[in-house]
Amino acid sequence: MVERTPPESSGAPAISADNQKRLMALDALSYLTDEFARHSDVNRLLEVVILTLSGQFTVTSAFVILQSPDTEDTKPLSRATGKFVGSALLDLIAQSLDGVRLMMEDGRPHTIEGLRRMGVDPDFVNTLETATVRVMVPLIHDNRMVGLIGLGPRVGDKPFGVEEIHLLSTLAGTLTPLMINSVLFGELDRLKTWYLDIINSVEQSVFVFDRKLRLTKVNVSGLDLFMATNDTGHGNIPSNGDEISAVFPDRYFPDWLKKLMWAIPHCGDGEVIKLRCQQNGAECIFHARVVHGAGQSSGGRDLIITLDDVTDQVEQEQRFFDMQRLADQGKMAASITHELNNFLTIIMAGTEMTVIALRDENIAKALSLLDKVQSKAESMIRFTAGLTDFSRQRKQILEGDLNEIVTDVLSFISVQKRYHGITVNSTLESTLSPLLFDPDQISQVLLNLLNNAADAIAEQKRDDGVITVRTRIDGNRTVLEVEDNGPGVPESLRNILLKKNHTTKKDGHGFGLITCKKIMEDHGGSIELVSETGKGTTFIIRLPSLQSSER
Repeated sequence: MVERTPPESSGAPAISADNQKRLMALDALSYLTDEFARHSDVNRLLEVVILTLSGQFTVTSAFVILQSPDTEDTKPLSRATGKFVGSALLDLIAQSLDGVRLMMEDGRPHTIEGLRRMGVDPDFVNTLETATVRVMVPLIHDNRMVGLIGLGPRVGDKPFGVEEIHLLSTLAGTLTPLMINSVLFGELDRLKTWYLDIINSVEQSVFVFDRKLRLTKVNVSGLDLFMATNDTGHGNIPSNGDEISAVFPDRYFPDWLKKLMWAIPHCGDGEVIKLRCQQNGAECIFHARVVHGAGQSSGGRDLIITLDDVTDQVEQEQRFFDMQRLADQGKMAASITHELNNFLTIIMAGTEMTVIALRDENIAKALSLLDKVQSKAESMIRFTAGLTDFSRQRKQILEGDLNEIVTDVLSFISVQKRYHGITVNSTLESTLSPLLFDPDQISQVLLNLLNNAADAIAEQKRDDGVITVRTRIDGNRTVLEVEDNGPGVPESLRNILLKKNHTTKKDGHGFGLITCKKIMEDHGGSIELVSETGKGTTFIIRLPSLQSSER
């Protein structure tokens, strides 16, 4: 017979105690990770942590205290089971985490007996023991204690041995990153919610694009804009990831894309773009601003576009403008009538005196009187010619010469009583380039500023009044200045004269300067007031070049 050697055992090799600990830790981590993936709530995660530990070590009570690693100002989170639910011990520990850190600076789990042997404050140890705490486990993140796990008595009051303490240390090291990340995730989520609440609460429409100009966020006002723009009532609703050209198509937002793309390289320059579109059959006007966000998106800085609906404001300004225009026309008519009557009175008086001289056969005196009548008639012709040039109504933006406007207006005012005794000088840059403007409106602005200057000088009752009008070039802007040596504007009024209908005149209405400001904004220009009390005032007007106006 052939003797057979019994086969070797085919059973699996025994798993070492250390590997068992690692497997248990990995199993716990897997379970908790899955739980957090399904319920991304840090409080829920902490509950699962203490329930898992309670089952793993068969304890009747447990607690966990966790503080955000980013700030110590917020109240730590805590969860508990068994006797620790509602215990004042948790508040005591949460309020003195800094002191507990010193007691457990080695970062290892310790039994109550171990803490006592380490020389930890006896009162604190006695408090823990009275509260039936058996083991304290520090939670370490970036070499700093950010929380604690406390375990109560085990079933049957079995002691915690060395192996259990080692396993607790392994589990704490494995679970702490997950808990910390869940806290940070929750804070980011709350921050995102807070951020969205803020942008949804503002009246302006807010759009956020990434560096590739793809939409990432839009607030409620922005969505309302699209709902109101499409005549079907459904709007061209944008989605995250849409390119800017799809968000603002020319069909609904004519020329918006072109103007916004022009503004992007000028982020931070304070440029305001005027945009128009149709909403429910009516034209709406928006002021748009384009800025870079502070955050990062897809490897670059976010681009934030805010749209402010200024339709009502523009309509109100237009009403003020119309009122001012009517008022100016009324004042101008009265002034014209007065000046013409002055001319006619002198001419009539001269004619009557000439007739008398002829009857007396005083030919020399009659000829002298006729010369004076002729001189006044010629002055009247010059006055009406200048008036015709000034008052010609134009409704279109035209290419023109600013110096010609200045010359016409100065010719018109030269014979007005308001300017008697005032020297009006002009220094005009001869190399000005043509501009695009409404001659009527620019004339109105200049006349308004000249009248204000003359009234200020008259108010001071000075006999050496001087008004100087200048034109010059400043980069890509043409500058028009009106300077007077009147009393100046009080400092308290300098910031409001161009913003509110405020007036210092007894019979004024305060709309004049607001109208000037509106006209300049409509031309893409600006108006600035510079004044020094007792020395006079200068109004500075800046108009864009032809190239700047085209945008």
